[in-house]
Amino acid sequence: MKQLFEIYGWPLTTLFSACVALWLTILIVTPQFFMIELSLRFEDRGDRLTKIVNDLDVLYRNKGTKEYDLVNGPACNTTGIVNPMMTGDSSCAQFGEADKLRLEQQVRELEDRIQSLLVEEQNLKEIKAQQFPYSVRNYTAMTGLHAWTLTKTVAFALIVTLIALAACYPVAYAVALRSGPVKTVILFTALFVPYAVNELMRIYAWLTVFDLHGLLNTLLAIV
Repeated sequence: MKQLFEIYGWPLTTLFSACVALWLTILIVTPQFFMIELSLRFEDRGDRLTKIVNDLDVLYRNKGTKEYDLVNGPACNTTGIVNPMMTGDSSCAQFGEADKLRLEQQVRELEDRIQSLLVEEQNLKEIKAQQFPYSVRNYTAMTGLHAWTLTKTVAFALIVTLIALAACYPVAYAVALRSGPVKTVILFTALFVPYAVNELMRIYAWLTVFDLHGLLNTLLAIV
């Protein structure tokens, strides 16, 4: 660092250090922290709250269908062969006052059921909000396939890191002490291939940042 200050001066050295720190923070530290934090949040897809959300979706659809039938009448039966000589009224079921009362009763029952589930959903959300959000259940619930995939991912990441350490940094050091333009071109070419492989791994960091449920969208949702 002292040599950098002597060569470039404190303004450029400070700028270089800030750029490196920003790069490390955005592409390495922050995505890794976010992935670790996300992995410690267990989402139980089979709990009562999830079932209520699914039931509400079904009830809202049924309610909307019956309200549409109340306004427009039941749909015509067009499952059979349509006779072009028949009028549209003759191919539709008759919609009387009794049918209307029956649909109104069904809509009221659906509304009561929806309100009941909404109250239960709100109570469960309040209980869930008071619970400690982190656990290791995502790791303890792993199957053999999950464990094997995780092992391969870590192994490949270590291999890429070792390649970068074994090839990129010695070549970069040699380039810094270059003795001619031809050797510089050769060394830069030798540096590019392993470094490009290493940069491919950074793509996953960018995906973590810009994913639909990634870091950037999460921060925007908070703001």
